[in-house]
Amino acid sequence: MRMTGKHTKGFTLIELMIVIAMMGVVLSIALPSYKDYTIRAKVTEGLRLSEGVKYAVSDFCQTHTDASFNSITDLGYAAPINSNYVQWLDAASFGGNCRLPVIGFQTINTGAAAEPIIFLVGVMLDGNMSWGCYLVEGDTRQVPGACRKSIQFSPWPVLSRPNSRLAKKTS
Repeated sequence: MRMTGKHTKGFTLIELMIVIAMMGVVLSIALPSYKDYTIRAKVTEGLRLSEGVKYAVSDFCQTHTDASFNSITDLGYAAPINSNYVQWLDAASFGGNCRLPVIGFQTINTGAAAEPIIFLVGVMLDGNMSWGCYLVEGDTRQVPGACRKSIQFSPWPVLSRPNSRLAKKTS
């Protein structure tokens, strides 16, 4: 039996180089997005830890409408700060009479260039507490979508109250 022509198997060197170059382009686009995603997941732990504090603040403001608080300990709540990604978590009411309750936390060990600081600001509407999430410091790409609104909190005069631990943590 006589064979005519060569029968080759496999890829040429040029084809392999093109595939490797295409993988490099895809990875160079995907890796920064993946990094932001992993940081965002770590920041979300702070939001999860603050859920219990939100309930404690809502309950306090509904039952003590004329009172204010300077820390989560005033609410009888000890925050579960046994976290690898949350440095501090605290709450305070500004403006007196629970008109502006604020819960704040700062992340740690997330891999972000500037560790995010997030404030949850509450307002009482028809007997129910409604919360907004605001980014005080950090990159908007590295926090959950609901918290990408920026807020400049430190210039507010209410933060100059000397007994507010939350105010000291933002200055």
